[in-house]
Amino acid sequence: MWLAKSVPVMGVSVTLGTIGEVCSFFHRSPQLLLELDNVISVLFQNNAERDRELKEICHSQWTGKHDAFEILVDLVQALVLCLDGIKSDTNVKWNNCIAGRAFVLCSAVTDFDFIITIVVLKNVLSFTRALGKNLQGQTSDAFFAASSLTAVLHSLNEVMENIEVYHEFWFEEATNLATKLDIQMKLPGKFRRAQHSNLESQLTSESYYKETLSVPTVEHIIQELKEIFSEQHLKALKCLSLVPSVMGQLRFNTSEEHHADMYRSDLHNPDTLSAELHCWRIKWKHKGKDIELPSTIYEALHLPDIKFFPNVYALLKVLCILPVMKVENECYENG
Repeated sequence: MWLAKSVPVMGVSVTLGTIGEVCSFFHRSPQLLLELDNVISVLFQNNAERDRELKEICHSQWTGKHDAFEILVDLVQALVLCLDGIKSDTNVKWNNCIAGRAFVLCSAVTDFDFIITIVVLKNVLSFTRALGKNLQGQTSDAFFAASSLTAVLHSLNEVMENIEVYHEFWFEEATNLATKLDIQMKLPGKFRRAQHSNLESQLTSESYYKETLSVPTVEHIIQELKEIFSEQHLKALKCLSLVPSVMGQLRFNTSEEHHADMYRSDLHNPDTLSAELHCWRIKWKHKGKDIELPSTIYEALHLPDIKFFPNVYALLKVLCILPVMKVENECYENG
């Protein structure tokens, strides 16, 4: 979700605002969530597992999850039907304030702009979802995430090179979803007016959204990943191999010394780093498979014999300030 929030496209910003407002609306009262639960029950009566999953998701702060847009595409029909039912209430079940708010939100989520935006974001961010989740997982997950960045960028560059084909699929998916929800597909007003005044205009809805949404979104995600994960940051992430549980999974190599080179000024005795790392590797490589190794930087820093590895200790302390952590609370599980 943090990548989506950084996309400099007005339609994306508006859509993200709408998503947040819809989530806040249903969390205003247990009765509103129950109303949404009832709609989900009807829509997914033949899929008990998905019915249960979506209800659990709706009761959580799901808009911050790594797969928020996949959830939203599955959930949007229920949201539309529920909001429509609340705004059209004839039994005076809801007060005017709630009914009026439901009317505004229903109008927002039944705009084709909203539908195409969530579909494009779902598809583009599917390439980065595993990376983001691993960076906020266990230390070993964060370490291996650094190695997967190249593959993620390669995939996104391939999408950019073939954006005509990819966007065609995304637009078709959005069109099918809009048809299912009885949403009219149309260009924003100012572009429709421009077409009327220019009979030679070749602008179609598909080409419009390709140029104003798909292309800038993919381009931005690629650039953002390159800026966030600089060579220096990747080297720092790869230094997580010093954590015993990670080191125990790796073959013998000397890459730690290479990656740690940028921290030489922080070391107790840089000249002994190579020998010290060799001893540190042997210490953890020869542990039995049934022995649980320290799996976090914190645990490694508090090992009884860490004082015999002053350079490793210094490196681990530096790694503590990396913007990588294991998330315990689901509402901070950002994507």
